[in-house]
Amino acid sequence: MPEAVELRLTVPAELGPAADVLEELRQRVAAAVAAIGAERQRAGQRVLGRRAVLHQPWWGRPTSFEPRRNLRPRVAARSKWVRIEALLRKPGVPDGLRGSAGSLA
Repeated sequence: MPEAVELRLTVPAELGPAADVLEELRQRVAAAVAAIGAERQRAGQRVLGRRAVLHQPWWGRPTSFEPRRNLRPRVAARSKWVRIEALLRKPGVPDGLRGSAGSLA
């Protein structure tokens, strides 16, 4: 393996002059950053800055958490009707519901 490798990235000639392509790319990135920043401000969310990130302990963890893994699927299938039929075949489903699979929409 070589100790170092150099990779030169260039703008393909099909896209036009490199300076024009790079300027358009910069404008689009700036617009996206501004739009996301505005949405973040509307939602009242904050961004942790560089200094705050560097001052965090490496063993640190969030004090709050987002609930995860609460969904407990019993049956996985692409078809809605296959899922309904499989759920109705499971034990514990009241007999009155077993015949009503055709009425579900």
